[in-house]
Amino acid sequence: MKYTEQHIPAGLTLRVYYSHNQGTTNKHAAHLVGYFSLSKSIRKRTDWYTRAVLLDSNGADVAQGVAECSHRDNPSKKIGRAIAVGRALKSYEEAHG
Repeated sequence: MKYTEQHIPAGLTLRVYYSHNQGTTNKHAAHLVGYFSLSKSIRKRTDWYTRAVLLDSNGADVAQGVAECSHRDNPSKKIGRAIAVGRALKSYEEAHG
């Protein structure tokens, strides 16, 4: 199976969040505080990260994927999104067969 947005299983919704240590780039920042916060180990390793979350029809998390941008890289939403979505889909497939 390819892990791209075109291969999201029916009934699931994708949410993607782009964040950096100076704050989030999403419109719903208040909603992200706490619920979508990342572990301290990730926040210490990188300034920029992208998080993809797969939600079921009830809005519950079923899988997630995270892409971290190295300090040596230029942040790219397109590349970060592709990596994070791929990891979320792979995680979902491993958990749900």
